[in-house]
Order: sequence, then structure tokens, then C-alpha cells
Amino acid sequence: MTSITSELASEERANLIRRLSLVPGLKYLDSATHAMLWLGDIEKLKVTNLLSTFTESCLYKPTLKAWLARSQRRNEPPQPTDLVSPTAAPNTPQKRNFRDSSRSPSKPPRLKKRSNPAKDIVNERDGGRCVITKMSEPIQVCHIYPFALGSKPKSERESFWRLLGCFWTSETIAKWKESIIHSEDIDIPPNSEAPQNVLCLSTIVHVLWASARLAFEPVKLSEDQTSLTMRFWWLPLRTFSKHVDLRVAPFLPSDLRASPLNAKLWNRETDEPIYSGHLMTLTTRDPESMPLPSFDLLQMQWTLNRIAALAGAADVIDEEFEPDFES
Repeated sequence: MTSITSELASEERANLIRRLSLVPGLKYLDSATHAMLWLGDIEKLKVTNLLSTFTESCLYKPTLKAWLARSQRRNEPPQPTDLVSPTAAPNTPQKRNFRDSSRSPSKPPRLKKRSNPAKDIVNERDGGRCVITKMSEPIQVCHIYPFALGSKPKSERESFWRLLGCFWTSETIAKWKESIIHSEDIDIPPNSEAPQNVLCLSTIVHVLWASARLAFEPVKLSEDQTSLTMRFWWLPLRTFSKHVDLRVAPFLPSDLRASPLNAKLWNRETDEPIYSGHLMTLTTRDPESMPLPSFDLLQMQWTLNRIAALAGAADVIDEEFEPDFES
């Protein structure tokens, strides 16, 4: 059976973490730091100065909160609009301007939606349907790398990437950045509206995804980049803890059939239930003008959503948890 946490099968990783636990004060950590250590790049466990990063462990929790800022209700503003006519007058009574009495009564300002090229491209690429359930309504065009996170000030985006760099190599971080940041200059906002960062999901799938109740594991991108295979996984509900034994590997079940509170999904074309391990394929007829979601961004999502679930990050309401990246 395919495992949701293949990284944990590494005996080398377990030995490195056991060695790390011998350092005074590191036997017990909070669940966010614990999950990042066990699912981060194994090369980082070999770095001698890794210990210095734990002085900032309190910041790893808001890093996960920043990642979970994917819910449309909380961080995707309404579609930007342009006023066709000048700004409407206030509602307080006003005297009539008789100099303008010859004019016809003015009509209320009309709102004109701005075109969103990425949204249009993704709607066409995904056929206007949820890529998971094949539902055609209600549908949302959703970001992999959160729109709210990309809109944060430079200092907060720097902190997000710097803290991830404590557990993932510079090569991994560079791959994750490549699809969303225009250049190495972090002053330039991430290109979160690119089609590679967006996919169509039904409302319920989007909400569950943003709450770390599920994750998509990227499996294979075809050579011609017209087909992308993903594996769907339900994630369990965990409680955030400040006292987790570093030596004990985290556990995620690979056979879940629903969310922790019994939300269930079906493929609307086949009426088959969607369980953990279910494979699904995204396609595009034109990878140049309608590119598929970025494999590397999906890998980032796959990693961080599992960590958020293990840490209990989605359900914690705590001032300590979200000082820097409150969405």
C-alpha cells in the first residue's frame, strides 16, 4: 500500500533525529517543529548549526498559519472593479445644482469587473470543473501558494522563506520559489496569479484544503507537460502540543475515507467515493498558453499541508501561534 509519509521510512533520518535528541533541551519540542524535522530535507539534519535555529521555534507556528491562509473568505479579496462613472456622491441630502438642470438624470455608477487572465486561462484549462470532484458548481479558482502570503510586506515574506530554510535545503527552496517569484529580488511581489499557481476546486474541497484536512501529492508530469498525475490524501485532526518527544516519529494514516469530522467527497462523473490514495489526472491541450499547476509548488503544498495537519496548526487560536503572519 502506498504510504502518505514515505520520508519516515528512512533509518538514517531516525538515527539523525535520535542523535539530535541527546542535546540538552531538545528531547521535547512543540508539534510544529517536531513535524518539520521529520518531514524536512534529511540533509538539513546533518548540518552542525541546525541547533541554533531552535531559538526561533516559536516562529515556526505562524509560518504554518501563513501557509494556511488560502481560504477565499479570509484572504482573497473580491474581484477588483473599475468605476465607469465618477465616484458616487454621499448619501446625505444635497441641494440640487440648477446649473446642471438641463442634463438628464445621472445613472448610478456601474461596476465593471476587471479581466483576470489567469482565472480565465485556468477555467478553460480545467473545463470549469473541480479537478478533484468534477463538480461544475460551486467552483472557486484557488491558489497553491496563498494569495495573502504573496501580498505580505517584504519583511514577512523574507521571514517565511528564511524559516523554511531551517528545514529545507537552498536547492529545495529555490525550486519552490521559481514558479512564483519573478527574480531573486524579493522586493518584487510573487506572481501568485500565474496559471501554474492556480487550479479549480469546488468550494468544499477548497475549504478542506485550506484547513489542512487534505493534500495533493504530485506524482508524475508527462514529458510533453500535457498531463499531471496527483494522488489525493485525507489528513487527520491533531491537537497542537508544546511537548512532543522528538524521538517518536509522527504518524499519518494512509487509509482514511473522509475528513476528521466526516466530510466525504465523490467523483461526480463516476459516483465513486474519493478515498486516500486516489489517483487523478489533470490535463491541458496547450502547455504553453494553458500550463498545468507547477509540480514543485504542488510538492511544497504536499509537504506543508501534512506538516500543518501533524502540528495541529489549522485549529489553534492562540496569540503565541500567530504574531507575525496573521492572515
